[in-house]
Amino acid sequence: MKIHKIKEAFDPYFQESLENWEKFASLGKLIHCHKGEILKRPHDIEKHFNLILSGSGSIHLWNKNNYKCVDLAYEFDFFGDYMSYMTQQPSPLETIMIEDSELLQFSYHNFQNMLAESKRGEKITRIMADFAFISKQQQQIDLLTKTAFERLQQLKIQVPKLLERTPKKYISSYLGITPQSLSRIIKAFP
Repeated sequence: MKIHKIKEAFDPYFQESLENWEKFASLGKLIHCHKGEILKRPHDIEKHFNLILSGSGSIHLWNKNNYKCVDLAYEFDFFGDYMSYMTQQPSPLETIMIEDSELLQFSYHNFQNMLAESKRGEKITRIMADFAFISKQQQQIDLLTKTAFERLQQLKIQVPKLLERTPKKYISSYLGITPQSLSRIIKAFP
């Protein structure tokens, strides 16, 4: 497993030994998912939370036979319906893999045990929750203050080969624009 990469992903927020990251990783299980695989269906309860080790996924909100892509996740992003996972209540969100992916998956039971048994577990959970909150709030601010061109430009910096890795229908939905508008914006890139 990519323990060094997990440590590297957390180091800016929380310095911990490689041995302790190995303990953390041992609470999860390594799974392989295929492109298009649905991990959680709308109105189900999220049973697992994932750290993407390779590949990518998206989170969709279904409404009247139409979806809205509310999040895109790539290597070393936490991925899943976090609200449903933490509340163990159903939600209208669906999680789906964009590419063949390798995930470190944590069951709700193992996650709760980690919280109960160690201060380290509480700290990791807080970091995950803080990261999710900051990410969502920044997404909302960007949606209100930046053009679609600027948001796409920023996304392309964060995710190398974004346009090759992610279906354009997901990118346009995530940016809140039509696929036709996305095509025009892509043509405008230098």
